[in-house]
Amino acid sequence: MRLIHFPLRPCTVGEILETSVVMPAAPSERRRAPRVSADLPLEISARDARARAQLRDLSTIGLSCLFPEPIPEMTAVKLGLEFEDGTHEFVGAVVRSERSDDAWEIAVYFTEVSEDARHSLERFITDRLAATTS
Repeated sequence: MRLIHFPLRPCTVGEILETSVVMPAAPSERRRAPRVSADLPLEISARDARARAQLRDLSTIGLSCLFPEPIPEMTAVKLGLEFEDGTHEFVGAVVRSERSDDAWEIAVYFTEVSEDARHSLERFITDRLAATTS
């Protein structure tokens, strides 16, 4: 398995696409990073507004959550995620905003992640993956 490191800084969609790899055709095999189900406290800030969201899943490069309102694609957002060791802030860009029953499914690609936040995120995902394979 080849590890690919994506920039953890603000970047353009073109830069993201340049670092992409050719993905297999099956949707379940297209992920660039393993995703785990998660139900951590999550707060989203965008355009001077701040609100709680329901986290659905999480990876080292992004997350999916349910939110009561749509957020336009490519909107820059700040995310507050609460792990066991505290709350960490992430910065990202909305890459999908789709209606889902009585809420909106929002997908965010991380563009800025501090070293501490990255360690907490990786530890959480590694622990969750180990628990599901045991």
